[in-house]
Amino acid sequence: MSKDREAIRHEDGIVWTEDISASDYVRQTLDLFATTRRQPVAWTGTGRRVGYSVLKPDAPSGDTPGRFARRVFWVKGYDR
Repeated sequence: MSKDREAIRHEDGIVWTEDISASDYVRQTLDLFATTRRQPVAWTGTGRRVGYSVLKPDAPSGDTPGRFARRVFWVKGYDR
Protein backbone atom coordinates (compact mmCIF):
# COMPACT_ATOMS: atom_id res chain seq x y z
CA MET A 1 0.00 0.00 0.00
CA SER A 2 1.40 3.42 -0.91
CA LYS A 3 2.17 5.92 1.82
CA ASP A 4 -0.59 8.28 0.59
CA ARG A 5 -3.16 5.48 0.55
CA GLU A 6 -2.14 4.49 4.07
CA ALA A 7 -2.45 8.11 5.21
CA ILE A 8 -6.10 8.35 4.11
CA ARG A 9 -7.34 4.97 5.31
CA HIS A 10 -9.32 6.67 8.10
CA GLU A 11 -11.46 8.76 5.73
CA ASP A 12 -15.17 8.75 6.49
CA GLY A 13 -16.34 10.67 3.43
CA ILE A 14 -15.97 13.78 1.29
CA VAL A 15 -17.74 17.10 1.75
CA TRP A 16 -18.29 18.93 -1.53
CA THR A 17 -18.52 22.68 -0.99
CA GLU A 18 -19.47 23.30 -4.63
CA ASP A 19 -21.41 21.37 -7.23
CA ILE A 20 -18.79 19.56 -9.31
CA SER A 21 -21.20 17.74 -11.63
CA ALA A 22 -20.25 19.96 -14.59
CA SER A 23 -16.51 19.46 -14.01
CA ASP A 24 -14.54 16.96 -16.08
CA TYR A 25 -12.20 16.49 -13.13
CA VAL A 26 -11.04 18.00 -9.86
CA ARG A 27 -7.52 18.11 -8.50
CA GLN A 28 -6.54 16.78 -5.11
CA THR A 29 -3.81 17.58 -2.63
CA LEU A 30 -2.97 15.59 0.48
CA ASP A 31 -2.62 17.90 3.48
CA LEU A 32 -0.55 16.06 6.08
CA PHE A 33 -0.88 18.80 8.71
CA ALA A 34 -4.63 19.44 9.06
CA THR A 35 -5.50 20.37 12.62
CA THR A 36 -8.98 18.82 12.70
CA ARG A 37 -10.61 15.55 11.70
CA ARG A 38 -13.94 16.86 10.38
CA GLN A 39 -14.01 20.65 10.05
CA PRO A 40 -13.18 22.32 6.70
CA VAL A 41 -9.53 22.13 5.72
CA ALA A 42 -7.92 25.53 5.15
CA TRP A 43 -6.86 26.08 1.55
CA THR A 44 -4.19 28.63 0.64
CA GLY A 45 -3.08 27.03 -2.62
CA THR A 46 -3.80 28.24 -6.11
CA GLY A 47 -7.29 27.69 -7.41
CA ARG A 48 -10.52 27.23 -5.52
CA ARG A 49 -11.30 24.55 -2.95
CA VAL A 50 -14.40 22.55 -3.94
CA GLY A 51 -14.27 19.82 -1.32
CA TYR A 52 -12.39 18.12 1.47
CA SER A 53 -12.31 14.75 3.16
CA VAL A 54 -13.56 14.10 6.66
CA LEU A 55 -12.08 11.50 8.96
CA LYS A 56 -13.64 8.98 11.29
CA PRO A 57 -14.03 10.40 14.82
CA ASP A 58 -11.37 8.02 16.18
CA ALA A 59 -8.81 8.63 13.40
CA PRO A 60 -5.33 8.81 14.89
CA SER A 61 -2.88 11.67 14.40
CA GLY A 62 -0.14 11.25 11.86
CA ASP A 63 3.57 11.56 12.62
CA THR A 64 2.95 14.93 14.30
CA PRO A 65 0.61 14.87 17.32
CA GLY A 66 -2.65 16.74 16.69
CA ARG A 67 -2.15 16.77 12.90
CA PHE A 68 -4.16 14.66 10.47
CA ALA A 69 -3.81 13.62 6.83
CA ARG A 70 -6.74 15.01 4.84
CA ARG A 71 -7.41 15.43 1.13
CA VAL A 72 -8.43 18.76 -0.33
CA PHE A 73 -10.16 18.86 -3.73
CA TRP A 74 -9.74 21.95 -5.86
CA VAL A 75 -9.95 23.43 -9.35
CA LYS A 76 -8.11 26.13 -11.24
CA GLY A 77 -10.08 28.84 -13.01
CA TYR A 78 -9.40 27.33 -16.44
CA ASP A 79 -10.21 23.71 -15.52
CA ARG A 80 -13.14 22.22 -17.43
